[in-house]
Amino acid sequence: MNLLLATAPWPVLLRIITTRRGPWTIWGHLPAAVVDFLHSEGHAALSAPLPRPFHHHALPDEVREGSWQAIVVPAPGHALPAQWNVVRHFAPLGHPVIVSDGASWQWIHHQEIPCVDAYTWAHDRLAAPPAAAREMADADLVCVGADSLSDVLLAWPALAAAAGERRVTVIARESAAPWLAAMARGGIDVRGVAIEEWVGEPAWPAANDVIALSSLDATSPLTPAIAHALPARRRAPTSAPQTYLTTSEVLADLLGISLDICPRGDASSDERVGILCPGSSPARELGAATWSELARIVGSAIGVTRWTILGATSDRAAAIAASVPHASPSPFPSDPDEVLARIDTAVVVIGVSTALCHLAAVRTRPTIVVEHPMRPSLLAQVPGDHAHYVRPSSPWWRAQPDAIDVARATAARGDSYGFWPDELVACVEEAAVRLAHSDVGRPSTVVRQ
Repeated sequence: MNLLLATAPWPVLLRIITTRRGPWTIWGHLPAAVVDFLHSEGHAALSAPLPRPFHHHALPDEVREGSWQAIVVPAPGHALPAQWNVVRHFAPLGHPVIVSDGASWQWIHHQEIPCVDAYTWAHDRLAAPPAAAREMADADLVCVGADSLSDVLLAWPALAAAAGERRVTVIARESAAPWLAAMARGGIDVRGVAIEEWVGEPAWPAANDVIALSSLDATSPLTPAIAHALPARRRAPTSAPQTYLTTSEVLADLLGISLDICPRGDASSDERVGILCPGSSPARELGAATWSELARIVGSAIGVTRWTILGATSDRAAAIAASVPHASPSPFPSDPDEVLARIDTAVVVIGVSTALCHLAAVRTRPTIVVEHPMRPSLLAQVPGDHAHYVRPSSPWWRAQPDAIDVARATAARGDSYGFWPDELVACVEEAAVRLAHSDVGRPSTVVRQ
């Protein structure tokens, strides 16, 4: 019997147990329809609550004393270091520990587990009082977005507007810092934090105001913990339950500034090059045939003569290139300036919801983004008429599924979106027509009082 932790959305859990032979026991809270499916397939559900956070609680007896063939920790997206505090908790049991997203399986050896990591620190830091303000501030406004590059990009229009009035510092992952610095061009101070190679809490700058940017990973403690640790006079989050605003609009509202989104005109180039951004995550994969149809629709409406496939695994890029006429895969440039130059000269960018698509929207290029239903709809959008977002009208990926949702999820091998037949094509076709007939030079202004 394998033990699987319910630390990911239920579709990820079902993908894991259907790609590796069981039997399985899933530990944690699950929707009733999912429990019924598990029992029908000969699996078990352990309804005991999961520790939050793991390293602050003892394991229940049925978990600690179980004869597990393996203990599997779900890790959609970036597997580590977000799961170190969980993996470390199971190491003393002596069972094999695996981190998986259903497509890849990473066996964790005990000697690989670090003694300290950023996420364990973050959980502990949130349990302590916030850092006291200092008499002298190093920065006026500090915005923290340490979970992903996308979190900062989605707030970038508001950050750029704020930089015209205040001294703005952005704290992001070390891997994201060069990209943000290339965009800031000195207007915003960018500081990187080494999350993957965490050696201890760094020295944080003191600030007048600290804002924790909304994270697409609502369960991560990292961004709020860093904001908690910064010496500051005032603190505020940009996340808001039931919000009907984008991240940039929420931030602009909080700062009392206006957003002026002015899309640039058509890219100046002899060729009309479009960019396809399929992404590299198995959870958001679309088939090569789907990309071929989307490229045909958008290319015909906007007049694309050549497609570049950017930001995909080599196998996925090759499969798409074989299906899309006049398309070629491109190695991902290591120089952020080269990526920005490619995006700035593209006549359209179409892709799944990744940092590349958010970057294109921030650069005000015509953009069509296929949103995954697991993402919060508006917080994951860049405001402006140049960016169009499509998502399924009735996805099976929902917090409380019924039996039909579970049946659709288990039948949809390789598709985690839940579009009805022809729905995605119709949505993208509508977005392409709107882009083709829009005046991309017309300002789209969002004013927050």
